Amino acid sequence: FDQVTVGASGMILGYAGAMLPIATSTGRRSLAIWLVQVAVISLFPGVSWQGHLGGFLAGLPCGWALRGGAVRFRKVAPLILAGAALLAAVAGSGLIARLTAR
Repeated sequence: FDQVTVGASGMILGYAGAMLPIATSTGRRSLAIWLVQVAVISLFPGVSWQGHLGGFLAGLPCGWALRGGAVRFRKVAPLILAGAALLAAVAGSGLIARLTAR
């Protein structure tokens, strides 16, 4: 929790998480194979598995909202954005690092 990481892989995994609920069964199968490969890569030293997992988990509700159509998306999108803002504020505050340092 006390190490800064950078990269676009969290965003790419967020996109994969969003695609999972809206993809066809063939697309989900291909995506699952790719996700298993990324999961293995995430276990390598120096790779931020937390960023990969966080991006993927953030993308899932977005895909679920998109799958429900415009009405569901209009209702759920503000909640997703508020949750993301809250998580970013907690992560940026260093609260987690202070709590785990004890």
